[in-house]
Amino acid sequence: MANEKPYCIVTEDDAILVKDLTLAEAEQRLCRLLNRGEDCYIGETEAYTVEIGVSGERLPIPAQTSK
Repeated sequence: MANEKPYCIVTEDDAILVKDLTLAEAEQRLCRLLNRGEDCYIGETEAYTVEIGVSGERLPIPAQTSK
């Protein structure tokens, strides 16, 4: 079964802020972040390799293996 929540919010530096979102969830989250002045956009989670941790550190995302 395909991932039902394949979208994420990505920074201008291509690091994931929030992942595992539906398109509707991603659109809502993007609006909130843009209203707060964040420079970000919607992406597909599998296309990115860096995630922003809770304390702001950049964390590598482990490679996903296809089944």
